[in-house]
Amino acid sequence: MFEQPDYLLGEIIKAIVPASELPPRPKKGATRVRTARSHCWYRDKLACELGGQTAIRVPGGRIDILTPTEIVQVTAAREWQVALSQLQTCRCHFPEHKLRIHLFGKLPTELAAVEQFCGKQQVHVTWAA
Repeated sequence: MFEQPDYLLGEIIKAIVPASELPPRPKKGATRVRTARSHCWYRDKLACELGGQTAIRVPGGRIDILTPTEIVQVTAAREWQVALSQLQTCRCHFPEHKLRIHLFGKLPTELAAVEQFCGKQQVHVTWAA
């Protein structure tokens, strides 16, 4: 199927919708208002509860939360596979630490299967309430 280049999208909209009905453009420099909480909000909240450090750089990636006993990756529920992969990469730097994925957002319908799969990898799964 033919896709329109992005630069033509504005022209197409102008041709279909009268200018008086278009919403006003945001002012230059205005920040986007988020209605949902962000990854950083969940990471920082959990790090505060656990007393851990955040955003620790290691070769091959970044650890969201590092405590004396645990490595935690905080991620949107739909991206749990990415978090699992990141934990496996970071595991070699802290072999004595337990691994955990902390999910937020809409939980997958197959959460039990996710927990079972991660459990086989010695990764604990928790989620934001």
